[in-house]
Amino acid sequence: MKNIALKLLPAVCVLLTAMSCSDRLDERSSVLEGEWKLSSIGGIPASDLAQDKFGALDVYIAFYGTGTFETFQRLADSGRYVRYGGSFSVSGDTATGTYDDGISWGAPYSVRLEDGNNVLVMSANGEDCVYDRTAIPEDVRTNAVDPVWSRSEDTTGTTPERFL
Repeated sequence: MKNIALKLLPAVCVLLTAMSCSDRLDERSSVLEGEWKLSSIGGIPASDLAQDKFGALDVYIAFYGTGTFETFQRLADSGRYVRYGGSFSVSGDTATGTYDDGISWGAPYSVRLEDGNNVLVMSANGEDCVYDRTAIPEDVRTNAVDPVWSRSEDTTGTTPERFL
């Protein structure tokens, strides 16, 4: 019996180690988990940026515990939104991601939560993008359009650049 226990001990240790690493990964990814609305960039309120007849810069982001994300960006001169999706990971305080078409985010982001975890600050290239924890309106989700991946296919010229 003692011999069997000694043979099983390494397998049990490997299993416990794998489970604890998985838990830590979930904890890091869960920092971002939730739905967020852009409130400012570099200290300038989003309501003051990219003004047109439908309002200002309007971006929502949802980070899911599965390591996936969605962004909803209002189309210029339109009340409609374009939806981009992809996957992300967090290592320490740095988040990186890739869109569904394989394009990486523009930069790795340093991330932190403030104000009782109700404010997400994502910093890259010396600029803070601040998001408030806010549910994404259902009409934004249901009426969002797929992005036009090629600029040559975008006859309207209104598909926004990827925000992240």
